[in-house]
Amino acid sequence: NVLPIILLLGIGYFFIAKQMGGANKSMDFGRSRARLTSDKDKVKFDKVAGLTEEKEEVQELIDFLKNPKKFQSMGARIPKGVLLVGPPGTGKSLLAEAVGNEANVSFFSVGGTDFKDKYVGGSEKAFEEQVQKAIDAQPSILFIDEVDSLARQRGELGNTHADGLLNKVLHSLTKLQGEEVYLMAATNNIDLLDKAFLRSGRFGAQIYIGAPDLKGTEQIF
Repeated sequence: NVLPIILLLGIGYFFIAKQMGGANKSMDFGRSRARLTSDKDKVKFDKVAGLTEEKEEVQELIDFLKNPKKFQSMGARIPKGVLLVGPPGTGKSLLAEAVGNEANVSFFSVGGTDFKDKYVGGSEKAFEEQVQKAIDAQPSILFIDEVDSLARQRGELGNTHADGLLNKVLHSLTKLQGEEVYLMAATNNIDLLDKAFLRSGRFGAQIYIGAPDLKGTEQIF
């Protein structure tokens, strides 16, 4: 008579532990997803081949981040953010990381798809935490890869969760005003982005990164 009771208790414990594990995972969603590049993993311009003109376009930002006091003494402000646009696999993420390492500032990289979660409210809080981390580590760069996953046009397919996430993203990004945090983002399709995300003042430049030419391909190889 004792054996069936023990088996039932064991089975009950297993299911309770499993449910608790799932609950903990839902509570932990999005925490510490921002990646701060370590010294051994740093990528600089010498490792970014085939993007000669694109590297020249971001040089002004690097110069400012290297010596902000010099520019501030002349009344200059930190340049506005940059949106990297182009097909997958052309080096957008690599270029953004190289900018942070060339400027020797903290570089935080978050993937837009990391914040698409079924638990309402978890995504919004997670993104807000990453923005705050970049502020705490300023001067810094906050890079959002696959940003169309976060900033897709509102009202699309009646996805209220996606709309709520976008509103929270926009609200969190307002905290960057006046801070030494430079916003960089990458997208494969700029037409998918909401107009509010692309408003004047958030991005000062859009850089298109396409497939490399013959010389660029040779450099990559």
